[in-house]
Amino acid sequence: MPDGPAARALAPRVALLLLTAIYTVNFIDRQIITIVAAPVRDEFSLDNFQFGLLGGFAFALFYSLLGLPIARLADRGDRVRLLAVSCAMWSVMTAACGAATSFAQLLVARMLVGVGEAACTPASHSLISDFFAQEKRPRALAVFALGIPLGTLAGLALGGAAANAAGWRGAFFIAAVPGLALALALFALVRDPTRPGRILTPRASGEPTKVANLIGNRTFRRLCGGAAVASMSGYGLVVFLGLYFKDRYGLSLPQIGLGLGLAIGVGGALGVYAGGAFHDRFRNSRFGPYVSSAAGLLFAAFVLLVALAIDNALASFIAFAFVAAFNAFWYGPVFAGVQAAAPEQHRASAAAMLNLIVNLVGLGLGPPFLGFIADRAGSSIGLDAAIAACAFINIGAAAILLRVR
Repeated sequence: MPDGPAARALAPRVALLLLTAIYTVNFIDRQIITIVAAPVRDEFSLDNFQFGLLGGFAFALFYSLLGLPIARLADRGDRVRLLAVSCAMWSVMTAACGAATSFAQLLVARMLVGVGEAACTPASHSLISDFFAQEKRPRALAVFALGIPLGTLAGLALGGAAANAAGWRGAFFIAAVPGLALALALFALVRDPTRPGRILTPRASGEPTKVANLIGNRTFRRLCGGAAVASMSGYGLVVFLGLYFKDRYGLSLPQIGLGLGLAIGVGGALGVYAGGAFHDRFRNSRFGPYVSSAAGLLFAAFVLLVALAIDNALASFIAFAFVAAFNAFWYGPVFAGVQAAAPEQHRASAAAMLNLIVNLVGLGLGPPFLGFIADRAGSSIGLDAAIAACAFINIGAAAILLRVR
């Protein structure tokens, strides 16, 4: 991007736009497995637990474990270049998912998508924290968090159409293209806003202290714990709702993709925005600053149980839209809370630790756990039982967030 006062004033907006677009693609590429669940399950003869591994654990393992080492690179080096390379890598690995000819190959490809995506959140959170002043940071991070529902919307709705037109393999190939284009755009248009106080040289001896300080922070621990438990429900629902609507209502992939895309994408986007607004309104409540986030999770639990009693596809999609909205109330407040709890030079590491905990527990364990419940409950009520379990998971997450002070 050209230098000068006008360009410097525009840089934060351009950066936020590109970072949000990349985060959107991040979720397209990780979630597209959901919409092709039925053909993948049928081709490789998978049970629900195995599909839970594909949708959750395979991606989450390296995505989570590599987060902290990559965040150290982000804290010291060029975050823009790191993110551009990572975006290109996970896009190539998404295409590799479409080329898989066995369950094992698809499992490995999903793991490598996770390797590439590991840099996205820590580098992006750190960049946004440098581009925007503290009073503007929560809103900027909430805008960035829109990538979650928007990516889910695009991945499901467009993924269903792509799978219907080009097969499930073709859907993966198509999904790989936007990330490659955005990686080039980021590299060409955004410069890392290096500041004098930033640490650019290795300080290995300080790493244990950095991690220990974050873990020792009670607010940080409880925010991460609440987010992790809430994510078991959120990620588990996204992974298995495609199969739920296929098995219960016999819908086609485009119908499932459009219905779930609108429900989860639009509902989630509205929930992210509303969650930030309600947090600002009620953060001084005597019940604690995260009472609105906890209330959202409890409302989602109630609507989940109502949704299971519905016997109409359209009404069910609408109910799950409300679930997605209430489940998203915590995103912006928790993201901002974690950044506020961390020292300035450790913000990327704080975001990476949040990612580590949320994804190992939420994404790594959530879908396989729900798949295990579904298999044990039997084919007739299996997915209903798994989805009902999400309501009780939400109650636990709400209890944790209510303890944050």
